Amino acid sequence: MSREIFRDMVEGSSVGFFALDGEGVFVYLNRALAELFGYDVEELQGKSALELLVHPHDREAVKGEAKRLIRGEVPFSLVSFRGLKRDGTELHGEALLWTVKSGDAFLFVGNLLDVTERVAAQRKLTMIRELGRKAILLRDIREVAKAVVNAVHEVLGVATCGVWAVRGNELVRIAHVYDHGEVRLPLHGEKGIIAQAVREKRPIYVPDTEKEPRYLWGKIAWRSEFCVPLVVRGEALGALNVEKEEVDGFSETDRELIEALATIAAIALENAIQFERERKMLEQLKLINEVALRTAALQAPEDLYREVVGLIAQRFGYHSVGLFTVEGEEVVLRAIAGELADFVRPGYRQPTTAGILGHVVRTKRTYVTPDVTKDPYFVRGYEAEMRTLSELCVPIKAGEQVIGVLDLQSREPDAFSEADVDAAEAIARWISVVLENAKLYAQLKQALENTAVTLAGVVEIRDPYTAGHQRRVAALSAAIAEEMGLPSERKEAVRLAALLHDLGKIAVPAEVLNKPGRLAELEMRFVRKHPWAGFKVLKDIPFPYPVADIVLQHHERVDGSGYPRGLKGEEIMLEARILAVADVVEAMCSHRPYRPPHRLEEVLSELERGKGSLYDPRVVEACLRLFREKGFRFPHEEKRPGRPGLPAED
Repeated sequence: MSREIFRDMVEGSSVGFFALDGEGVFVYLNRALAELFGYDVEELQGKSALELLVHPHDREAVKGEAKRLIRGEVPFSLVSFRGLKRDGTELHGEALLWTVKSGDAFLFVGNLLDVTERVAAQRKLTMIRELGRKAILLRDIREVAKAVVNAVHEVLGVATCGVWAVRGNELVRIAHVYDHGEVRLPLHGEKGIIAQAVREKRPIYVPDTEKEPRYLWGKIAWRSEFCVPLVVRGEALGALNVEKEEVDGFSETDRELIEALATIAAIALENAIQFERERKMLEQLKLINEVALRTAALQAPEDLYREVVGLIAQRFGYHSVGLFTVEGEEVVLRAIAGELADFVRPGYRQPTTAGILGHVVRTKRTYVTPDVTKDPYFVRGYEAEMRTLSELCVPIKAGEQVIGVLDLQSREPDAFSEADVDAAEAIARWISVVLENAKLYAQLKQALENTAVTLAGVVEIRDPYTAGHQRRVAALSAAIAEEMGLPSERKEAVRLAALLHDLGKIAVPAEVLNKPGRLAELEMRFVRKHPWAGFKVLKDIPFPYPVADIVLQHHERVDGSGYPRGLKGEEIMLEARILAVADVVEAMCSHRPYRPPHRLEEVLSELERGKGSLYDPRVVEACLRLFREKGFRFPHEEKRPGRPGLPAED
């Protein structure tokens, strides 16, 4: 009776039961086992289970477990293997196997469970864990999103999957399984499952999109959608959205897996966002330092403006970086960098009564707008050529007065963080300091320029015949310095020194200065002291350049034949070598009472003969190019009455 009950239980069970002989041939199997593999019981009875139902790659492992049972090493064995169904598809089976005696022989007896779904779930969980391990290490927001959509596609085989990020009042798709284009959706629109899930910070499942009025239809009619917000510490960073072609395409298990993936995605995305913030903050600190280093020595405001906007645009790639100055009732664009630089030029003007720029000037406060199209102060200006979405304006102040505005624009909504504001304000403060320094420097420079002109006038009073000589020499010296590519400060140094190079003549006796004709040797000794005399007067004046030294050396010659110290070659300052050439050329081109002016070509030929011996070859070549190729001519001077004067040496 008990045997019949046991047989009924086995035959009616949904679990597969079987008995195999020592060769692995079925001597018994129930209907559940046969149907699991797609057979009738009669088709498997007397057949080899190993050859017919076990995947070739797993047969040796199954044989090994059978041998352990035969040798008595284990009382039973739990064997996992891949099975082959009648139609060729695979299943994952788990068999509990043991042996029983049957006379002199023995049988393998056991039951078999189909664990295909469990194995698939474990594989998916393994993939999710692997995604978490990799995604947490990623530092780029879009790379995190890409890894997530790839994992969802691989784990669930969904038709479409995307990751969306919150950007101000919009949702921006930053990754998709197939479509890599950027898509934007309103965060607060009346429709849209994704936006609703983000706003409400809860998953939303739509089993049939045709019955859901909130669903936004796209190019393809997906029939089911599951959207999970990416929430970290109560903040919704975005959403993970998946869709399928069939109605109710996501099982409860699918949705649980998607939510698990979303949790990992949210953490990884938050890590990437934080890393990006820290990286950007570091970049901003570097930018502030670089702006300070590269602009500290700039004296011309226009150079400062160009350098600042160029550095900001280069470092952060903003749509537009503009620097404006306040002039009366207008703001005037002084420098611009970024994409808009091709559409607008410095000089653009806007009244201070209008726009975000005007608002900043009037309130004297920084202003940030995440979306200019919805901003009450926004008016269309030069940015109309290309789409601007967010804007950051920072006042540049001198004391309490706004003297300018630093304007940053982005094509992204809500692009400017607190770190951006801090960096822009720090740069604006630095601009104010440098501009004030430049203003003071300009005032000092003008004062020194006036001093130089006054001192040069002293020489002209004592020696009016050569009045204008120093100004003409200064013009030629500056031109030679520019032709040689000297920086602006060295060009200015040689110009100022040229204006004052004959200042020492005030120490030369009047009878020597006014003597007609050539001077005697004793008289020339007085003249040759004038570089020293000029040096003594100039050395205590706080010029920002070594003007006194240049004046002292302007009669030195590269072969050592000059005076007052007989310096040679590189011992002579380059500025002094330039001044020496300009002084000689101007003197030979000018009228003297004992001779008419030399023709220009005669002067240049004489200059060539002295190249390398008396004069620096590079300076001579630059001077020759100016006259012969570039048409340089001395500035026009009013004609003065003739009178005695010093010889051509001066």
